[in-house]
Amino acid sequence: MVRRTLLSALFVSAVASALTAAQEPPVEQPLSPREQKDLERLAARPKPTEFELAVEVARTRIAAARDAKAAELAQGALASVVMSMEAAVPARATNAAEALALGNALFVLDPAAARAAHAKAYELLPAERGVLAAWGRELHREGRLAEAARAYQGALDANHPDALVLHGLRAAALLRAGAIEEALAAWDQCSPFQARADLETALREIHRRGDKEEQRRALLARAHANEPEAFERLIVLDLAWKGEDPYPLSNRPYVAADLALAAEKYGKDARRYVELEFLANGRMGMEPRPKDAPAPSIPEPQGSGAGLGFALPPSVVEKTGRKLGFLGFGKDKKQFPVSSVLAPAIYKMLFLDGDVVSTEWVGWFDAELRKRAASEAGDIDAALLLIDLYEETLVRKFDGWEKYPEKLAEWHATTWGRYKDARVAQRLLAWKGKDLAPDDPVLKEALERFPDDKDVVERAVEAARRSGGKVSEALLVASARAALNDENVLDANRHLVELKLTREKQKEADAPKQDGKSGAPR
Repeated sequence: MVRRTLLSALFVSAVASALTAAQEPPVEQPLSPREQKDLERLAARPKPTEFELAVEVARTRIAAARDAKAAELAQGALASVVMSMEAAVPARATNAAEALALGNALFVLDPAAARAAHAKAYELLPAERGVLAAWGRELHREGRLAEAARAYQGALDANHPDALVLHGLRAAALLRAGAIEEALAAWDQCSPFQARADLETALREIHRRGDKEEQRRALLARAHANEPEAFERLIVLDLAWKGEDPYPLSNRPYVAADLALAAEKYGKDARRYVELEFLANGRMGMEPRPKDAPAPSIPEPQGSGAGLGFALPPSVVEKTGRKLGFLGFGKDKKQFPVSSVLAPAIYKMLFLDGDVVSTEWVGWFDAELRKRAASEAGDIDAALLLIDLYEETLVRKFDGWEKYPEKLAEWHATTWGRYKDARVAQRLLAWKGKDLAPDDPVLKEALERFPDDKDVVERAVEAARRSGGKVSEALLVASARAALNDENVLDANRHLVELKLTREKQKEADAPKQDGKSGAPR
């Protein structure tokens, strides 16, 4: 009883102290310069209009409808999800706010439905700043660049709250349209360091490069439609889910779910499924993690025949790779992966595992890869893998590597002649490295074919700088365009700043020199 009374007294005392502290005015902490700047920027934003508040209400209803269908969306059932989202805004045919909110919500998820919704909003309220900004994005996506720039400017003239992003999008559209001076002026108003994250997101959406969730949904739809190689691309995506470095981490629940679907599709004993399971098990068993962290848990199978098992330790990766014929050990153990899409991921895993590979091993599969690449239907994945294997042979100096420079040069020429693909050009130019000349025939053709490919354009710029010559204005424009096409705002800013300085210096050089005394041209 005494103990309970004492505890009660202590409790009452603590409550009283808390109440007293709560009544005391808090000590004001000075804002940091960054917090002050954020506060000023927030205060300077235009207040939302009644229309924008209505758009927000509609957006909330649409988001709730999408969230209610999250499980179906994760399985790629897009049509059902879109119908639910549309049902959340029943007046969208006559209400511009509902139409705009729906178009914004579907812009990445279902581009065709988004376009129709945005078109309806523009038909109903063509002068509304939010509608103009959204319509500008649609025009930008369609390549109607001058019209997109005008729509963005209309939204800016109406004091749109996302002005920095719109200036950046307008600059990107004008640059692609060839209006260089206007593009530079628009970029000057963009504040790229401040707008970077939002601007890169907006560019990705316009370019229809959704996040990995969006990519997975699209691949699931293709897999359900029995499209060849869809499951292979799906598993490769699941295994490279987190991080953009060479050693990304997997999304284990998605791996389990998608392997289960593949087992139902192919059958657990089918060679295609066995290869998928081998890659998934081995790759997850090799995932890097902190030393003191527990071993990664393998998710439970989520369907019949998921067969995920335990992650394979590296020694088992090699043993299983030999058993499947991927390493060519034994008289009857030479079998290349069925899927050319899966093969690069499998061999990257085997290289990471440190398994011994030789020129003899490369030779075993040389004919198979050439056959696939030369087939009437073509197989760019097989062609690229053979390039990579030849290069790996030379870099790691496998026994007998001395014969491979000629093989690589021949295959470079053959593959470039057959496919004219940007990925082939990237490999050819990268292999030449510092020996790449500005007038290299492959470089010149690649620039013509892929003027927005960041890797190709950067190789051209590096070659021009190494040669001691001036980087042309056209190449600087191409560099900025390629960076924006790659949604890299900081690289784009670097190229645009250099472009602006180059143009200013050229104007000074072209201006007539003035006589010091009279002020007249000499």
